[in-house]
Amino acid sequence: MNRNFLILAIFVLSVFFILIAEAILSIKMLELRVQLTKSQIMNYEFSSEVLKHKFRQMLGSQQDITQEIYTSAMESRVLNSDILGSDAKLGINETIGLGIVNLVRKLSLKSFLKLSEDHRRIVKLQFAFLMEKNQLCKIASEKYSELEEEFSGSGGDDLSFVYLHNAYCIALLGDQPKAIQKLEEILRRQPGTHFAESASILISVLRESSRQQEEINSSSSSELEKARALYLSGQYALALDKFNILGPLSVEDSYMKTRSTEKLGDLKSAVLEYSKLASQRRNLAIAKESNRRLMLIGAIYGGGAEITKTAEENALKLNDKEILEISKAGAALQQSPVVVQNIKRWLESPDNKKYAEEALSLNKQIKEFAPALLEEKAPAPKVIKPEETARIVVKLSDGRNIRGVSFSVHGSELSINNSRFDVSIPYSVVTSVTIDSPPSSEAHRMDLSIKNEQVSGVISIARENDSLIVKTEEKELRFKTEDLKSAILH
Repeated sequence: MNRNFLILAIFVLSVFFILIAEAILSIKMLELRVQLTKSQIMNYEFSSEVLKHKFRQMLGSQQDITQEIYTSAMESRVLNSDILGSDAKLGINETIGLGIVNLVRKLSLKSFLKLSEDHRRIVKLQFAFLMEKNQLCKIASEKYSELEEEFSGSGGDDLSFVYLHNAYCIALLGDQPKAIQKLEEILRRQPGTHFAESASILISVLRESSRQQEEINSSSSSELEKARALYLSGQYALALDKFNILGPLSVEDSYMKTRSTEKLGDLKSAVLEYSKLASQRRNLAIAKESNRRLMLIGAIYGGGAEITKTAEENALKLNDKEILEISKAGAALQQSPVVVQNIKRWLESPDNKKYAEEALSLNKQIKEFAPALLEEKAPAPKVIKPEETARIVVKLSDGRNIRGVSFSVHGSELSINNSRFDVSIPYSVVTSVTIDSPPSSEAHRMDLSIKNEQVSGVISIARENDSLIVKTEEKELRFKTEDLKSAILH
């Protein structure tokens, strides 16, 4: 009897320990998925480089549509990381595992795991990204500010990352002193990190911009000249204030006013004004440029199919075939925002009542400011076509690849030509360069221009700290990263 009881007890305990182990494994796997999703979204160093580039574009009032589309495509892919799948809902196994893990963490004086709360923050972060990407920086800044409070307890990379993005939105909205305060907070909290390095550069850029603003305002120029100068220096909020108090504006000045309106997130007003400017024929260059902005709002910034269709019709009338090709290529690179589906699931799932109020608020803002994001789109069939020609493949630090036929290095930027247009990226995020040749074609090689010499027959380039490892069919060479000038496929 005792023997049978002992065997039964051992069996029950074995099953119990197996179930506990499975529960702990389940919760650890879920924790890993949450962390991977957050890491892909935040992609710290790569995001810092992109933000520095966006700051310079903003304050320099640069008009590079191709680069703008490419940057938007990169952002759409970063914010769409969805390793979690539908949500971070806890099953029975995960709930038991979470209880056991948190008990152990309490005994070891560590903070509890809050995976559902982490998932909620990820969705909120994705929403803020989406608003920033679609030029709705006021809404994005509000969400980033909320996340600052939520991350304040943990600090670290999460908080610094949110500070960087919030500083960009605040600067774009015209409050540069407040943006500088956010960046200085990063210097105080994380000195010596790449966040601090990015913050220092951005502070210098903003202070130079503030100096320009003071010079413009203290000059003896007319109010119209000041408005133009503020616009050209990227001070969109101040420029718009001055344009608003002036009388009838020329076509050129109306475009500057409308562009400022767009940059500050009032896309509805911008669409109306761009439509008027695209229809006038007194200045065809402005008509074409205004219609290009319409096209981007419709195809890239969530304006919707109706705006895109109108812009396409205008482009044909204006004989602007280039924007049709560029916008279609750019739209194909964009990914539908995962966060919209996540919010929809929150609204529909009875298991997410805790976050229903927040989901309603986020959904309301999407309906009001970017309704086209809620449009149901028929899934397009995926057609994978093989590359017809060989391409240089530039690999970035976040795992993405950019293809082209040649590239050149200009200071801190690398410009890749894909035979139709150029795409510029920060040189520091390039990790390697290889060649992708179709199976049916002969092997291709690269010719490099490095410092004062030419290197032919190159198979690949790899980055190792401050050095480049250049491989040819016969040997391996080393150069300094700054020595590379250009490459062309042959």
